[in-house]
Amino acid sequence: MQKVIKTGFFFGILGGFFFIIFIFIAYFVSQQPFEANVKSLDFFIYLITLSVAIYWFRFKINENTMKFWTAMGVGMITILVMVMINSFFVYVFLGNIVPNELIKYKQKQLVIIEKIKNNLELDSVAQKKLDKKEFEKNKNEKKEFEQIYQGMKKVTAYDMAWYEWRTKILLGIFMTFIISAVLRK
Repeated sequence: MQKVIKTGFFFGILGGFFFIIFIFIAYFVSQQPFEANVKSLDFFIYLITLSVAIYWFRFKINENTMKFWTAMGVGMITILVMVMINSFFVYVFLGNIVPNELIKYKQKQLVIIEKIKNNLELDSVAQKKLDKKEFEKNKNEKKEFEQIYQGMKKVTAYDMAWYEWRTKILLGIFMTFIISAVLRK
């Protein structure tokens, strides 16, 4: 059990370090490290870190044997440590290091939401041709986008860190399950 914990912690810290480097590189290269097309690349950091951690444990530490649940343990500790480091870093990065990045991110997202909302409103001329059911659907969509718009205005560094935590934990569990199933013996 001690080998599982040590391996998980080591690779979790290593993965967290690579994530921090990734965010800094993305910030200096694109000036938009949290845009979806840039931020989605951190998936590979999680995938590679988990794969190497479980592979390392099986072939280097545990002499080419490993049960599924042992691999799950290594993967879960790795992902937990990595996500804690990453979420904390996102909070510090957006709250203290470059708080303007959060403002830019929110402004871009608000513009996108506003465009979608305006497209729904432009259809108001065509709404006269809609039946009552479609008219109500369109009206509800406008309300939903207004709620999303108002919610986006209130996003903080904590919200971004919490989002990082939730999504990466779920992604990590899924990846750990698959990698553990493949590398077990």
